[in-house]
Amino acid sequence: MLLVNGIPLVIAEYKSYVSSGKDWTEAVHQLHRYQRQAPLMLAPNVFCVAADEDAFRYGTVLPHDADKDAIERHLDTWGPWLSGSTGPPQSVKVGLSE
Repeated sequence: MLLVNGIPLVIAEYKSYVSSGKDWTEAVHQLHRYQRQAPLMLAPNVFCVAADEDAFRYGTVLPHDADKDAIERHLDTWGPWLSGSTGPPQSVKVGLSE
């Protein structure tokens, strides 16, 4: 969890496929359980991270009343964060044109 002035802006969940047989998709389901059980914890959330040994993904959680089918469809929106990168991170130019 990344706190800024005590506010949880980023929440991460890691699953070990090696020890539990669960991958990053189970981490997304765990984040949705947090949303159902403690919705105020995710109210100021900017994004979440779900990871395992092979993948590091980022995305958002659905509203607390989302059903399992909606969550499964939503998995496609979770993007890889430099997954499969073989070289150093590429720089991204942000700002005004030269």
